[in-house]
Amino acid sequence: MLRFIRLALFPVGLIAALPASAQDEGETPADDIVVTGVPLREGEETPVTLQDDGLSGAVSRQIASEVDRFARCADLPRPDLLRRIVDGKPESGEAQRALHEHILRNSGCYGTIFPPIPDTPYYGKCNPVMVNDIRGNNICRADYDRGEIYEQVLRKYAPDLVINRSITFNPEIRADFMAREERRNQDRVLSNDLFWFASCAVQIRPEYALAMMKEEAGSGREARLQELMIKDGLPCFAGGKVEEVTVDSRQFRAFVAEALYSWAVAVKNVDSLIPQDLG
Repeated sequence: MLRFIRLALFPVGLIAALPASAQDEGETPADDIVVTGVPLREGEETPVTLQDDGLSGAVSRQIASEVDRFARCADLPRPDLLRRIVDGKPESGEAQRALHEHILRNSGCYGTIFPPIPDTPYYGKCNPVMVNDIRGNNICRADYDRGEIYEQVLRKYAPDLVINRSITFNPEIRADFMAREERRNQDRVLSNDLFWFASCAVQIRPEYALAMMKEEAGSGREARLQELMIKDGLPCFAGGKVEEVTVDSRQFRAFVAEALYSWAVAVKNVDSLIPQDLG
């Protein structure tokens, strides 16, 4: 069994390289796919368990709710901070300080007690929330804040994004994606495998990723799309057959949003989806 949940980090090398062709993961690229017609393959079993119960599930839901309220109140970060957050190296001080500054600048939108911790980059590095379980685990809220920002950017700057398997398996687009993301994530440690699995799953099922971004978080349809994405993405795991996957649905959504943004940048052949004329 593989547990794909927060606080459980993959050993280096667990995630396979992104498939160079659809044949590498056993299928032929589909033609253009109408997102509104994505089949949910009712009755098909998956080896995926969505980790929504217990203390950690309750804390994750609470974090996601607070992040959603904060995003609707604060809106997107100003352009210079936004580019550093979505296009910078995720675990670099520059990107973390940008998210930290955005939260400090909008402290009035913070849904819970706002502790006065100006020491950068506290809110952008992890911003831990205690689970209060027997092991004393924490959940990094920063992953959720970043994921919500990626979703906002996709809605605002790529509302009509079209992406399908014939695009994600295009050799030139895949090469552009890999070149940018290997450079951007070269120093990523804590969430490296989470991002690369999401990227591989988006490559294999981009239509499911697009559809999921349009669904309400926590809905049954979102859950089913996640299950199917992960099941179809099992070839992304190196080192043998994976029989069972446990995933935190809200965390997975955050990394899918980041991966989808990165694929959109490669598809559009740009450095960023943020317009240059914003300043």
